[in-house]
Amino acid sequence: LFQAGEEGCDADHSANPPFIFDLFLRSAGAVDGKTTYSAGVFNSNDLILDHCWIWRGDHGTGAGWDTDSSKLKYGLVINGDNNITYGQMVEHWQKYNTVWNGNNGRQYFYQHEFNYDVPNQESFMEGTTLGMPAIKVTDGVTNWEGWGLGVYSYFRRAPITVTNGIEVPRVPGCKAHCIVTFSLGSCQGEILHPINDTGATAKWNSATHMVRFGEYVGH
Repeated sequence: LFQAGEEGCDADHSANPPFIFDLFLRSAGAVDGKTTYSAGVFNSNDLILDHCWIWRGDHGTGAGWDTDSSKLKYGLVINGDNNITYGQMVEHWQKYNTVWNGNNGRQYFYQHEFNYDVPNQESFMEGTTLGMPAIKVTDGVTNWEGWGLGVYSYFRRAPITVTNGIEVPRVPGCKAHCIVTFSLGSCQGEILHPINDTGATAKWNSATHMVRFGEYVGH
């Protein structure tokens, strides 16, 4: 639905960074529709993204786990290096909601809600791992840092387990500060760990339905 920079571009924009703000990308929920790759792809280096809502319809017109599926099922994909994002709401996509491939990324304030409409655990797996993280910083990244990251579950159709709210490479340059995981309302399911198999479980209908996690440094 939106792309910044051509695939593989490597221009240095540090002296005059591209600035994108108030971006709203929506797939289905108002009318029938689906994406064929992902909603937003950011290939440019040194880019600043301020405030976006990237939403897949999992309720409303045309919404459904099969009817509005996207081919690769990503919401936000960051390919450029030295990118900074502020105030992202990325919700309900069927695989990783945010994929970060670029180095030296900085992410400030992120809100994510898992899909309402996952029909069963088998439909939401990362290989043999239960669930898929909201933010996936990929293995080639050596430096990434995030602040104020909220990951929430609201599974209405089945009791779904998500192993990690966030996954980053286990290297010292990847860090996260102030994570919240939350199992909302009376819906089913749990998030076992905020990040990288670390931290307590946020489980619906329990005293630990909300988990605050202070700081993670990759190791």
